[in-house]
Amino acid sequence: MRSPIFDEIRDQLISDHNPARDGREMDYERCAALHNAIVKYGWTASGRLLEDLPTTTCWQAAEEGWEQNADRIHPSMIEFLKRAYDTQLPETEPLYNFCSREYKFFYFLDGLIGPRGYKAYNFEHIEGFSGQYMTLYTPNDRLGSHASGLIYNQETHECIINFTNTRFDPINRVLPWQRLETVLSVYIDMIECEKVVCIHNDVENPGDSRIVHGPGDDEVQWLSTDVRPDAMFADPATGVKRDDGAMFGPWIVQPFTKDMLDKCLQTWEALVDAIEKKMPETLRCDKEFEYGLVDEDMLRTAGITEEFFRQLLLRARKPKFAFIAPGLRMPNSEEFMAQPFRDASAAQSDPEVQRVYLEGWTRDDLVPFTDATRLLLPFTIGGNDTWAQTSSGIAIEDGHDELFQIGHNPFVPDHGVSLLAILQNFCAHVETGDWTIDEEGVSDPIEKFREAEIEEHFEKYIVPIGPGEFW
Repeated sequence: MRSPIFDEIRDQLISDHNPARDGREMDYERCAALHNAIVKYGWTASGRLLEDLPTTTCWQAAEEGWEQNADRIHPSMIEFLKRAYDTQLPETEPLYNFCSREYKFFYFLDGLIGPRGYKAYNFEHIEGFSGQYMTLYTPNDRLGSHASGLIYNQETHECIINFTNTRFDPINRVLPWQRLETVLSVYIDMIECEKVVCIHNDVENPGDSRIVHGPGDDEVQWLSTDVRPDAMFADPATGVKRDDGAMFGPWIVQPFTKDMLDKCLQTWEALVDAIEKKMPETLRCDKEFEYGLVDEDMLRTAGITEEFFRQLLLRARKPKFAFIAPGLRMPNSEEFMAQPFRDASAAQSDPEVQRVYLEGWTRDDLVPFTDATRLLLPFTIGGNDTWAQTSSGIAIEDGHDELFQIGHNPFVPDHGVSLLAILQNFCAHVETGDWTIDEEGVSDPIEKFREAEIEEHFEKYIVPIGPGEFW
């Protein structure tokens, strides 16, 4: 969902046509514009007026403290802090159960660090790197205890996010460092596609009680949402419901979005169509397409209740062939209902199978990705003297299900790659003629995926990550 607030800075967002600027300093004006847009959006989407937003900058909020550290902070970082809105914003008035609504910068980051925090998180203790690194944004501490947050390198002007309590190691050469404007652009991307939603402060949970003022100044009473006709149970802009146990400030992560489901269905149809158009002409059929890979009874027998997977299987176009990719055959009804691999550990225990499977998730996951997917191969990919690697550039070391994976995710806690990313990759292989098609569909054997180990082909098996792509 596009927002007028983001339309104002759309020319600042990172894309293939508008990449991050290489340079010896932070692109502070661009970064501040993106940061401030997220602050404005979170403030207004949670139900507050833009004119009430405090526009005190991070530097202004604690100028004396910052001045004391100015000789250890890069000039371009100082310029950013002088432009970026402070994220220590006031909470709302108590709404119910005497609880106020907290403001947080974004779901994954609490907010900009202050000068006192800078002293605690400037990594002065790291021998040989004194003053080079600093925590710029503190993390959502629910995602990991004692995490470092967004760490900024004041020499390369790139950043990395540490979501866990794993000790930060600047010598780690496989960390996918990013420009700050790239990270902020990804977060705006997540907001606009409604993967991360800002819930309006007035949205309540069923059964909550709120203080209601009576006719007199001193008259107050508790009224449950069950008896208040004005109670709001879904965000007015997105329809998403409040879940206090999964929220960070006003933000919540959705397991999947309508946009994600629609794109998966469209890409699946494009893949099926591309294969059928390349099948022998005598096998082509002009009859109407059939939709639905399974029916409700099959889903029930298979024990599949997750809505994303259900909708995908019930609405996807039914192919007229068997093999959707090298060695990957569409399961028949009996195989589908048997679901022999209901979890990743069981799938990995059988080295003789090959299939695409969804990782699965639980309601306890704070960062749910219902479309997180893995390709399980009957052989390992990667190892010494091969070119196989993840999206973040980390070499694959003899993995059965690491092909197409992101590796170390530079934007959010690690998770399996999007099903959409795999479908788009399969579709590209078919459309460009990399894979051979016959009357059964894709005719190449499963060993075709070993091309990911070869210098001439490995890039074709890497899924892109970043703004407008996958995260």
